[in-house]
Amino acid sequence: MSSDLLTSLSPFLGKVCEDVVAADPVNAPMVRAWCHALGDDVDRYLGADGVVAPPAMLQAWCKRVATPAAEGQDVRAELLQVCDDAGFVSIVATDCEQRYVRRLNEGDLLRCVVTVADISPLKTTSLGEGHFITFNHDYTDQAGETVAEMTYRVLKFRASESAAPARLPRRGEQLRPAINRDNAFFWEGTQLGEFRIQKCSSCGSLRNPPGPMCPHCRSTQWGWILASGEGTVHSFTVPHYPKVEGLEMPYVVALVDLTEGVRTITNIVDVDPADVQVGMPVELQFDAVDKDLTLPRFHTVPSGTNRA
Repeated sequence: MSSDLLTSLSPFLGKVCEDVVAADPVNAPMVRAWCHALGDDVDRYLGADGVVAPPAMLQAWCKRVATPAAEGQDVRAELLQVCDDAGFVSIVATDCEQRYVRRLNEGDLLRCVVTVADISPLKTTSLGEGHFITFNHDYTDQAGETVAEMTYRVLKFRASESAAPARLPRRGEQLRPAINRDNAFFWEGTQLGEFRIQKCSSCGSLRNPPGPMCPHCRSTQWGWILASGEGTVHSFTVPHYPKVEGLEMPYVVALVDLTEGVRTITNIVDVDPADVQVGMPVELQFDAVDKDLTLPRFHTVPSGTNRA
């Protein structure tokens, strides 16, 4: 089966999956919006010497509008379908690597060509047997010169019987967070009615969501402080589709600025989504889903409430 599949996949090697020219050249408004969304220092990129795009913004320039592919032209979909037909129906992204040849300056018009670069022989992994498929992304400027490259690799696999699949939520059941050793302290806190913000023990910087290493001083030593529970809506969206188990549509997903200086992604509850506004004050509440899970959510503050 595997050798037959590899033979079937071989004709895809070198084929172009995508060829996209950016809708707009590198420009200051997009760089500014990116920096504000990511919390980066915009002055690094919009200085007296001109506009320079953040390197990590590479993929943003050539994002394709989601339109149906012309018949026979969606090489990536055809390749994955061949894997599906052979029983390798599961997929997981494994790694991504970018190489920057030069900085992107204001006015650069990018083009991204994606090709199938490599398909591995059958590999045995903890998830099951499968093939690693590597896609090359070649970014060029208006002169056709390479400005950056990216490799993106996925594993198309057939899950082993010994691999325990993640349990899907039952109808009406709340989706549960993935709890690991980096964030367990946070969820232990919500069970106690505490919103814990990770604090670096070396430089004192706060970070949320939590992580194993301080992005400022690289220390791996940390503790936490307790949030006051007060904040304001930085931005929000109201999903109407697809249906998410445990949530009644539509609902509000918001990015909230906490008074401690960090942000958190959360739900705004007990409010008409049409009434939510950027900048409105909100307060924390803890909603017990069951004995093992308590979710931190936010509700709006009544007009005229003094939070001083």
